[in-house]
Amino acid sequence: MDSFALKVIGFSRVFYEGEALQVQVPLQDGLVGIMAHHENAVLGIVPGTLRLQQPDGEWQTAVVDAGFARISDNTVSVLVEEVLRPEEIDEERERRALAEAQEQLRQRRSVLECQHAEAAILRSLARLHIKGVNQ
Repeated sequence: MDSFALKVIGFSRVFYEGEALQVQVPLQDGLVGIMAHHENAVLGIVPGTLRLQQPDGEWQTAVVDAGFARISDNTVSVLVEEVLRPEEIDEERERRALAEAQEQLRQRRSVLECQHAEAAILRSLARLHIKGVNQ
């Protein structure tokens, strides 16, 4: 299987930089897999699970916030607000953030506030899911 250059960047750090066999990123309508020689594209990423397969066949899993992926000339750049490994997630903090966002959504103050609350709910649910917590 051919590899490609992959760089996964969060706001505060480079999560991964090197060759990969494939990467799976969460989009609005589900996961998309990207392999070597994929056509050029720009994809909008939503909060969820990112998986990447290294050249040795090992998989890495992380949770990502919103961002985008740029595919060009057998190179994939994933730029997201935040990227975390499962062990970096604080379960209690995420439970509190989820409850707070759900309460904000129940109050329905404005469309923009509802959108922010929905995004926060998706982010917390994705983090709890990758941590292995059932909601």
